[in-house]
Order: sequence, then structure tokens, then C-alpha cells
Amino acid sequence: MDLTTALTIVVIILVMTALGVPLIALITDRRLFRGYREFRAEVRYLAEVLKGKVSRSENDLVIRGTHSGFPVEARISNGDYRPALILRMLTPSLPLSLSMRPKTDVEGVEWRPITVNDAYLSTRFAAFADDPDLAGFFLEDGTATKELLQLCWSTRNYVSMMAQRVELIEPSLPDSAQGAHCLNQIRAMAKLVAKAQELPGGKLGEVPKVEHKRYLLVRSASAIAAVVMLAALISTGKAPLDNPAPALSPVSSVHRQSDSIPAQDASHIRNLAGWRMADVDDFDPVAVEWLRQQGQTPSGRLTGDFSGTSDGHDVAYVLTRDDRSFRLVMLAGDAIACDVNYRHLEVVGVVRKDQFASANWVDGRTRNPDGDGLLLVLDPHDPSSGLVLFRQGGTLASARLADYRNLNLG
Repeated sequence: MDLTTALTIVVIILVMTALGVPLIALITDRRLFRGYREFRAEVRYLAEVLKGKVSRSENDLVIRGTHSGFPVEARISNGDYRPALILRMLTPSLPLSLSMRPKTDVEGVEWRPITVNDAYLSTRFAAFADDPDLAGFFLEDGTATKELLQLCWSTRNYVSMMAQRVELIEPSLPDSAQGAHCLNQIRAMAKLVAKAQELPGGKLGEVPKVEHKRYLLVRSASAIAAVVMLAALISTGKAPLDNPAPALSPVSSVHRQSDSIPAQDASHIRNLAGWRMADVDDFDPVAVEWLRQQGQTPSGRLTGDFSGTSDGHDVAYVLTRDDRSFRLVMLAGDAIACDVNYRHLEVVGVVRKDQFASANWVDGRTRNPDGDGLLLVLDPHDPSSGLVLFRQGGTLASARLADYRNLNLG
């Protein structure tokens, strides 16, 4: 190949890349906002203010950014059976846990009821806190109450403040100015956090880090173009090699090792089509941070001595699929000990056999497992949602913790 031909190829590649990148961006944008065209401007505005990015999670739009130094996630949905808006703000560890919910939905709340000195809130919402005295101090001067009024503009909204997170759930959105509405709600959440940090025991601390997957389509296209151009230029001065190097595998065939189940284990699991191994991004960031503080690495593959035989062949897999449901499969040796589906899992960890004795169970009973167990955190609003699965007498058993956050997995 002469120099003129090589330069011609380079020019063609550059032109195709210049045309292709905007086309890819246009197609990506259309896919991103499919079904949400009426919200496009509002979502873009919110993402710009939060200095964040917009992505798609199944049929939901997700905006991730920061406000007042706190990571924020806004999830917008038009699904029939999903909240229209879920706002989540990650914070330093807060000294108070508090929940506001409609009075029609108070069943199963473990915290103690508290009084809010506002006619609107007290007649339409039920308030709960883990420390009523501290909650009274929190609400005393009316600053926090003002922000709660902002967050509870609809009598169907839910507000929770606990551990390292503030969360707002809105079943419906206003008919207009949704971006400005979301921003006002985020500001109110940040002010609640600032007020909570003034409480006894409140302090400025580290905010949990949020890990995001990187999407490198445009970078990859540019890199490929650069490699082809370089190869074209080099080829002008060199003859082809007698034994060329093997061609690179297509990108679509490359999978991370952590995403695949070993064939030996997969052969024992039925109906794997549509399921993939969960990774850290599929779990709740706060629960992930808590598990890391316990000395465990959040993963879709967990090892332990679940059968109690110490043969080293026990493993559990957390699987997920496009509808964001989860499936937990435990293998004891070569046998399926557990294969259960869950609507949602915040995170999954391993509870060692010797940690059962010190655990605080809801029913107060003592457990005597055959081996290790699995901790499943099921609900971000409920500290008692920690469910432990284990084998006892060769059969699967389960027990619920009074507060999974008090469990020491170290």
C-alpha cells in the first residue's frame, strides 16, 4: 500500500468517525428518552444542575449527580405499578432515623411514633423515629418541619432518613416543571441532612462512594479508528508478515470473568436463560458500603461452608435480570440447597456459623445452623428486613434479624 492510498483511507476513516459519532449520539438520545419525550427538557435541566448524567435503567430514567456535596440519584418512572419519582441522597452517618408516611400505611414500622407540631403533617402523615427524644429536638425550632412540608406536598409521599441516606418516594409528579420540582425536593433533603448534623452525635463524615459502570462506546470507536489509521501508515513501509497475529475477538464476545458462572456450577442450576450474575452496581449503595465496613466484598458470587461439611465446594449466586428482580441460588456441594426469587435485594453477605449465637433475632430464639448462612437485606426502609437463610438439620431454614445493622460480620 502506497502513501497516497494510506492517507486516503485515513481521511475516509476520519470522515466516517466524524459523521458516525453524532449519529450514535442521536440514536442514543432517542433510545434514552423513548417513552419520556415530554420530560426530556426537564430531565436535561436537572442533570445539568446536578452536574450529572442521564441513563436508562430498564424502563426508568435515572439521573445521577451531586448536590451540596452529597451523591444524588433521581429515578423517574412512567410504569403503572412504580412510583413516579424516587430521590435518594447519600450522606455521612446520621444520628437520627426518621420516617414520614401516609397514615393509611403504618403497618410493620418498628420505630416509635412521634408528634409533629404541624396541622397538615399531623393529620395526614404518621411520623416514626428510632429515638423520639432526639427527634423532638430535631423538630423543635420548625426548620426540619418546614423541609418535611416541602417533601410531603402530596399526601401519598414517603420520606425516610436513616443510616447514610435520605430517600423520598412520590407516587405521582406535578403536571409541569418537574425538573424544578425535583430540584426543590433535593434541596429540602440537603437541608434536612444539614439540620441532622447539628444534633448531638451528628458530625461531618465520609459520604459513601458510588461506583458507576463506564460506557465507552464513543471512546472505543475513536480508539479503533486511531489503531486502523496507525496500521495503515505502518503498512506503507512493511510487507505483510508470513504469520500474522491472531485477530482480536469481537467486543461483543468479551465478558468479564465475574459476570459468568463456572460451567460446573451452571450445570446444576436450571433455567438460567435471561439471568446474569449481579454485580455491585445492582445493589443499594448504602447497603454496599455497610457490607464493606463489615469486611466483606459485595458480589454476585459468595463462598462459605453452607453445608457444614467443610469440603470447600459450597457457593451461592445472586442473579438478576432485566426486570430488576433477583434470584438467590445456594449450592451445597453439587446439590441445590436454595433457589428463591425476590422482588428486590439491597445486598447479600455471608454470616459465619459462629456469628449466629450473638445475633439478635426478632423472635428471640437461638439458632443452631449446620454451617454458614446468607444475609439478605430486603428493604431499605426497614432495619428489621435482614433475613438470614441457612441449613439446619439438612433442610433450608430462615430467621429475621431485629436490626441487620447491628450484626457483626467481621
